[in-house]
Amino acid sequence: MSDNGGELARLLDELTAAWPGQVREILLVGHSMGGLVIRAACHYGSEDGAQWALSQLPETRPFADLLTGSSGIRDLRHGYILDDWAACDPGGCQHNHRRDVPLLPGASHYAISAVITANPESPLGTLVGDLLVQPASAHGRRGPRQHTPFSVEETRRHGGMHHFDLLNHPDVWESMRSLLGGTVAAGAQS
Repeated sequence: MSDNGGELARLLDELTAAWPGQVREILLVGHSMGGLVIRAACHYGSEDGAQWALSQLPETRPFADLLTGSSGIRDLRHGYILDDWAACDPGGCQHNHRRDVPLLPGASHYAISAVITANPESPLGTLVGDLLVQPASAHGRRGPRQHTPFSVEETRRHGGMHHFDLLNHPDVWESMRSLLGGTVAAGAQS
């Protein structure tokens, strides 16, 4: 995720530099680990002093991402956004070397999660989540060392859905629209 985040920061920098007009807003949506890749890109872009759109705009919205059975899954165990994983044995790391990364200042950040139970607040739903991700993790709270400061107003939790329902369920789209507060045009559902 950290490598992909650095590459995304570079690509966004190149894109905004080559854009024919002034870039006023960029909206990024990530499913599952994609949200962490976006957060990594925000960090690397601002850390390097890049004058790319994410560091200048009021809107960045990481949600979450695509799952693969690769090193990305190992990164996910402890939520590595940076190259903190480099301290680990490539075969698997039992210790959390992850540093907290603050949300990008001046940008808006949101999280949407799902649980398989009809009641999104049920204890069972909280425990099993969407069958891949628990709501606490999706909302940036996983154990005593991990905390992303999403406020309650910046999050949504849906019941009766699994992980991949987050990709195209109408209720999730409606949550995105309500969180964005009219930023997204009514017909821009693709």
